[in-house]
Amino acid sequence: VDKWDSTDYCTLWYENGKTDYPTTMDMVEFKPNKFALEARNDTFNNKIEIFNPWEGEGHLYLSYMATGPDAMYPRAIARVLHQPDNKETAGFVMNTHIPGVGHNKLHIVMHWMVGPVKPGKSDLLIHIADSLGGPYPWPVFRLVGVMLSPRKYDDDGSGRVSANF
Repeated sequence: VDKWDSTDYCTLWYENGKTDYPTTMDMVEFKPNKFALEARNDTFNNKIEIFNPWEGEGHLYLSYMATGPDAMYPRAIARVLHQPDNKETAGFVMNTHIPGVGHNKLHIVMHWMVGPVKPGKSDLLIHIADSLGGPYPWPVFRLVGVMLSPRKYDDDGSGRVSANF
């Protein structure tokens, strides 16, 4: 597990339901004392405004809910659009299904790198990807945290980031 850089901007609202990021998504308590911003539609109207304060590229990581072995959530697509030019700097399909687990049902937080973020303001847009499967018992995408860092943490190139909490 890598040490987190002291300049990282990290917020996890999974346990307290609080975030300072401006967003169009609703904060929902989906289990007692477990919170998420919920993307509910298949348009890119699910938005969070992010800001990269560094002179160079930042790296965006998202934390979201996933299940296994049953697929309970739809997959979603994350896009990062730099403002004001609206140029896409990153995109990622967030898989919310963990097939082939050898236990009973899992309902866990996954952490993945979305990609680079240019200096200044950007919009993180989330789109429900219903065309990739379904129907799902929970037809929402649940985002539980965001981290922006000047450092790229997925040293193996997989995009997967380990975290314990």
